[in-house]
Amino acid sequence: LSEDLELLLSLPISRLNLHLARLLDTIGQSSWMALALGFPILLSYGIVYQASWEYYLLMSVVMIAFVIIPASLGVALASILVSVFPARRIREALMLVGILVLVFIFILIRLLRPEQLANADNFESVAAYMAELQAPVPILVPPKWASDTIMASLLGREIPWIEFGLLITGAVAMTAVGRWITNSLYDQGRS
Repeated sequence: LSEDLELLLSLPISRLNLHLARLLDTIGQSSWMALALGFPILLSYGIVYQASWEYYLLMSVVMIAFVIIPASLGVALASILVSVFPARRIREALMLVGILVLVFIFILIRLLRPEQLANADNFESVAAYMAELQAPVPILVPPKWASDTIMASLLGREIPWIEFGLLITGAVAMTAVGRWITNSLYDQGRS
């Protein structure tokens, strides 16, 4: 639905360069909040723990790889959706889904009854309430890989190379998969 799409497609720009430029734009638009919040917090941790320069370098690489994975997944999902449905209908449907998700989150918060935390008489139940909110973190997800890598570097332990490798190769693989899907479905989905 971009206004400049016809102009960009008529220019002698390779599809790969166009895809990567749009992916960078998508990363910037979708992940700016995570980066704007995450970098200062992680910098603060580095200052408090007196981390070495290696921590800051690793933190930057991990954060960039961490935001590439969902952005590439989103690009691939968008390419699949626009090849199946008209783009304007998808935008309307996603707005409706967004509203429904907000309503669901509101209902979920109300079911958890956070107002019980304000009652001093129920202080012993606060620990049980917090335990109810906690859930186990799956092992094979990028947030776990990123946090394990950053915490190991922060605490001066050996970097978990498997998690770091999974994060980096996951970012590269998701970029490649997104590019492949977009390349194969782009002409069919363009309206």
